[in-house]
Amino acid sequence: MQYNLSWPNFRDTHDRFAHHSCSTHTIKEEHIYAIAFCFVPAILILAITTGFFPLMAQFTTATLGGAVTDASGSAVPGAKVTVQNMNTDLTRSATTTNGGVYRFPILPVGTYRLTVEKEGF
Repeated sequence: MQYNLSWPNFRDTHDRFAHHSCSTHTIKEEHIYAIAFCFVPAILILAITTGFFPLMAQFTTATLGGAVTDASGSAVPGAKVTVQNMNTDLTRSATTTNGGVYRFPILPVGTYRLTVEKEGF
């Protein structure tokens, strides 16, 4: 079985040193298998070792968020929420929104203690 493909600057295996520009060459099925078994694994290894796949990266920060509610389930606006990293003593504070929501973006990954304070609560 043979395939006809048009590739610019492709070197035919029968004429390795001839430079062709935008010409049609015949590629045998054996050549396709050689390309698949030689070049594809090499490209995958290169992509993996150079960090091409961002999904394989490890994250060093996280976002922590939630909502503060009372016993009846109503939002508690204006509450002070504090997070403290148990290993590094890093402390950050935020105030809940009108809907009782708080958010701490870009926290270093770790174990945290969360406290909520509100006068009269």
